[in-house]
Amino acid sequence: MKKFNKALSSAALATIIATTNLSMVQAKVDNRLGGKNRYETAKFIAEKYSNGTIDKVILASGNGPFDALVSSLLSKKLNAPILLVGGSNSQYKDAFSYIDKHLSKSGTVYFLGGEASINKDVETRVKKSGFKFKRLSGKDRFETNNSVLNEINAPKGTPVFLVNGYGFADSLSVSSISAIKDYPVIMTTKDTIPSNLKAQLAKLQPSKVYIIGSENLISQKVQEELYKINKNLKIDDVVRIYGNDRFETNILINKAFNIKSNNAFVASGMDFADALSGSALAGKYNAPIILTNNKNFQNEKDYLASTNYRNFFILGLNGSVNKSIEGILNSVKEPSKATGEFMDKLAKAEEIKNCATQSDVTIKFTSKNLPSDIQTGFNAFTKEIGDTITVKTNGKLEALSENEVKQEFTANLKLGGSMKDKNLSFPMWAYTNVSNKVKPEMKITYGIPKDLLKDVEDKSLDQLKNKDYITLDPFNMSMPGEEGNPGFSMDTNKLVSFLKDNEKLLEKISLRFASEFNPNLDVVKNEGKVTLKDGRKATCYSIALNNENLATLLRYSGNSILNLFEDKEVATFIKSYMNIYMESMNFEGLNKDEMIEMKKEIQNSIDNLLSNSPRNSLTMHKAIDGFKSLNLLGNDGIKMKFYLDDKNIPISSEGVIDINVNFKNFIPTANGEIGMKINFNNSMSNINDNSIKVSLPETNKDNSLDYFEFLNSLMTIEETEEIK
Repeated sequence: MKKFNKALSSAALATIIATTNLSMVQAKVDNRLGGKNRYETAKFIAEKYSNGTIDKVILASGNGPFDALVSSLLSKKLNAPILLVGGSNSQYKDAFSYIDKHLSKSGTVYFLGGEASINKDVETRVKKSGFKFKRLSGKDRFETNNSVLNEINAPKGTPVFLVNGYGFADSLSVSSISAIKDYPVIMTTKDTIPSNLKAQLAKLQPSKVYIIGSENLISQKVQEELYKINKNLKIDDVVRIYGNDRFETNILINKAFNIKSNNAFVASGMDFADALSGSALAGKYNAPIILTNNKNFQNEKDYLASTNYRNFFILGLNGSVNKSIEGILNSVKEPSKATGEFMDKLAKAEEIKNCATQSDVTIKFTSKNLPSDIQTGFNAFTKEIGDTITVKTNGKLEALSENEVKQEFTANLKLGGSMKDKNLSFPMWAYTNVSNKVKPEMKITYGIPKDLLKDVEDKSLDQLKNKDYITLDPFNMSMPGEEGNPGFSMDTNKLVSFLKDNEKLLEKISLRFASEFNPNLDVVKNEGKVTLKDGRKATCYSIALNNENLATLLRYSGNSILNLFEDKEVATFIKSYMNIYMESMNFEGLNKDEMIEMKKEIQNSIDNLLSNSPRNSLTMHKAIDGFKSLNLLGNDGIKMKFYLDDKNIPISSEGVIDINVNFKNFIPTANGEIGMKINFNNSMSNINDNSIKVSLPETNKDNSLDYFEFLNSLMTIEETEEIK
């Protein structure tokens, strides 16, 4: 239990504070692969792909990309680099320099395209050298695409990319992802899928189709045709990805597929050659391709900051990707050693069995330049509760064993305005005992704030006035049904038993998440040794977040979680957990068949969530972009300090959270701001002091009310009022 708790704490803190593991890596351009022309560049890329003996190579035209745009997956299947050739000896000497040196005597050269793409002279040269050759071609790019698909022979149900066959940038953006994911690329015209490729779709019956480009490139008519070709496709199974230009589309594609890697390739998006020959190598390195216009790299830089990409490969010389972009790639910040050091200490902290806790929180509300109607509402709010709220808490923890824990917590709330004289105290107790998997126990008891209820006129709350407590048993939940919605109850014993049985797996997953969480942020600093007000010695670690790095952190955290969900072991665990969860649910008023159908719908929703990672990723990034545009953090942002003792226990923390809502960020024509600044100070004392004991209140039907029964009564009262 100790290790499991630490693993969960580590994973949570990783998400909050942008932690990193201890194997820091300086971001750098690992290689610039470029020659005096595209043919020599392709040779250098092939040398990086393999500098030993190989059995196959792929030749593509260096003058036109379209026959080879779909070849990255073929490269993976054949384990073959892609070389470029032209129409003259000077344009194919580099390819044969590589072939003569590295292709085995019994090796095969694959030609992509007809003789208009790769002429007879090249074919003669291959035969003369004694190599076998195979030409994958057709009368046009679509027939060549069909020949490549036949050679790949993807299994039925494999997802596919659908691209416009008359442009190269979108195909290059998905090229390495096609190889990494084993998803074929299929070409189409704007309004019609060629008949042979339509036949490929009918044979393949893809489970997902990713349309790359707007309706200006691939029309809605083509999208509707997909559902006719494969009647099993649902609306969510077809995902369209596009931006305002090829570079934004490239970023969105990479955001959607969220390739888990330390490597990334950067190539010109203004020409095809370098990215085309580099797509095979990028696929082999499990890396995305980032396209640049060689001018403005800000959006690409912002995207890279939310990833784990540390080693960058530039395709082409300065004319393709200039030195300034290389400088930007080399300037990606190295995560500070303090971050990993802080995380490592937390992971090694001594187990806490007993302790006392205290906290002080102050919440201050402010307004500025509000319209009169909103200012009137703000004034009414502060008149009622004041512009400053203070919360003082005291708590105790007593662990009787690793499976049995008691907690006590009291929050004393001080308001202003008309409520300044009220004594608002909110006590809470919790007891958990999971030593018995068959019948675990958990009980949460809330003290009812009598002073708050004195003047309340809501009759539905009258039943609380003669009670002292509300009790909640999460292991025995039940909710009544409403019109159109069945009620349900849950046997949580099965869930607890499942989690206990999978405790080691959960620990493994949590530790893996924490150890791999390594954002390109420098937000943690070691402030050195300090002496606290109570005389205790500690090491101080500070954390600072603003609107910019908070958004980056959220993106990175989201990417990390989505990558975790794509892990087969994690996905299997989630599905197993949801199966147990549904077995634990019992819906009232449903017969057996209806129950099966209800659970089937829930299972389909879970399966859909796990299988739609690209859609989920795009949705997440869109939400975070919206959040970032709101600039919800004020000048102070989020600043926190954690104080760790010699046993690595965080014995104290303090900080500020400055939230500022500027209405202009929501509605351009609006004015005014509302602020909320939260200052907090937490401390932990009497750590592992056996004198710390928690006394749980005795509850019964006379002095307490069950939480779910209380909710049921509120619904009954509401229904009665509706009837009246």
